[in-house]
Amino acid sequence: MIKYFTVENYYSVKNESVLEFDLNLKKELPFLAQPVIGFAGANASGKSTILKALTFTLWFASESFLKLEDKKETPVNTFITNKENSCKFHIIFVIEETDYEYILEVTTQKVISEEFYYYSNEQQKLVYDRKEQKVKFGKKINKFELAELRENSSIISFAAQFETQIFAKKIKEYNEFPTNIPAGKQFREIKFSPAHVDKSLKDNFLKEKMIELLKYADLGIDDFSIQKDREELFSKLEEMRKLISDDKKEAFDKQIQDIKNNENSAIIKAFFKHNINGQLISFEANEENESSGTLQSFALFFHLVQALDKGSLAIIDELELKIHQNLVAYMIGLFQNPEVNTKNAQLIFSFHNTAFMEILSPEQLWFAEKNEKGHSDFYCAANVTDIPNIHKKNLETLYRIGRFGAKPKLL
Repeated sequence: MIKYFTVENYYSVKNESVLEFDLNLKKELPFLAQPVIGFAGANASGKSTILKALTFTLWFASESFLKLEDKKETPVNTFITNKENSCKFHIIFVIEETDYEYILEVTTQKVISEEFYYYSNEQQKLVYDRKEQKVKFGKKINKFELAELRENSSIISFAAQFETQIFAKKIKEYNEFPTNIPAGKQFREIKFSPAHVDKSLKDNFLKEKMIELLKYADLGIDDFSIQKDREELFSKLEEMRKLISDDKKEAFDKQIQDIKNNENSAIIKAFFKHNINGQLISFEANEENESSGTLQSFALFFHLVQALDKGSLAIIDELELKIHQNLVAYMIGLFQNPEVNTKNAQLIFSFHNTAFMEILSPEQLWFAEKNEKGHSDFYCAANVTDIPNIHKKNLETLYRIGRFGAKPKLL
């Protein structure tokens, strides 16, 4: 769960923006931060930018050493009139009830500074303090050789290659969360993938929860299954072999044999079972048999149910895209429900449908607004001080009449 985040000089964010996601937590609930954070605002106001900043910070911390080649530019963009200065990020997040803090200053060419801490008994403990290529290690942190640390990658992502660096490895694992936001320059697309579903179905929780969701979604799907077809794979490989020149057949045959020796090699397909005239009839889950909305709903639901099962983060831009608002509201409710969200999973998303404001608390509703100078600013509904008894008010109505701002200028 992310508790706190600041960003400065990144895309449309010029001045430091401070976001606190652990505001006014109810003592009777077990969450360590708000389990749901929704960003609203006009088009081009900065909603996607703040999600991108969050995703980039975690991606850079955990993946940059492996994903950025030497001398490649760091994928950050400064505010258009402030290119001479660096981008700055500061994040505090919790993994398994331990708080971690990461502070980053970076340009397209190199890391200026990094600080990485963990908290024990509410005391801040240093892991790494980096100033360009000089690194200070915290007490009880095993040192390692720094010769291969690159200017364009984080100390955490480099340290995660070493077995002794337990904290760095935890951050790397934490970054494996569902998102449709570009990480670095790599686009993370949440799409329907039978192979991903098959790989993830290790216990009954995911399938039971997915079937429950599918029935609630009224997509006409009562069940689903995964099938592995080895013979079809081998048949397609033989068809490919016919198209290969004779001088390359020997090498190709060796590849085929390696594939056959792997028991997991197969074409993986998903089938949705529909109730038709009282009978469950299976259809292969593809674009020929199912609508794009059905496939997108299944993919999003599956990733979010995984996040709930693991207690992970999920960052989704335009959460309601291609999905009925009632289904989105139901998913949000699952993250808000402590009986379902037992592992402190957190959903951070942007949206346009103002109806979702009715199911968010003021602490969970954030606004993005771009001023006349082109700067994106972010503020929480709970911090709007001139609305008395805001927790008893309809947030959507307040937004529609302009009490929160963050609307297209001509509306």
